[in-house]
Amino acid sequence: MAALVAGALVIAACGGDDDDSGDDAGTAEPADEPADDGGDEPADDGGEEPADDGGDEPADDGGDEPADDGGEEPASEMDDSDMAPQRGGVLTYLLEAESDTWDIPGANCAAACITVMRAVADPMLIVNSDNELEPFLVESFDVNDDFTEWTF
Repeated sequence: MAALVAGALVIAACGGDDDDSGDDAGTAEPADEPADDGGDEPADDGGEEPADDGGDEPADDGGDEPADDGGEEPASEMDDSDMAPQRGGVLTYLLEAESDTWDIPGANCAAACITVMRAVADPMLIVNSDNELEPFLVESFDVNDDFTEWTF
């Protein structure tokens, strides 16, 4: 499965550019014909038609049509009730591995397992920002010097 996804990414990365913006400035290929030597012959411009001078139609300056704003109201006209948070809904998220058991003391926990276990049960102690243990569910705790006895 991973090889299939990796192959698809390589193929997509090697694919051609499908940008249709029409901006080809700087990407013109060099001509195979020799440079103009100044002879009597008119220069060949590659067979392109002369540009339309717009004599039949007026130029479109964009002044007649309003800009399309995507149907949204301007910020000054929005009501505060539109921005109020709403309760409820469903949040779905993925984990990189499954938990091997629901037995918290007997679990071989990776990061995904710890995420699930923290959602199901609160720990007795947590590690604070100074990397020290502090009580979470217990009021206090005491540990002997060789860490063989813990008193909660």
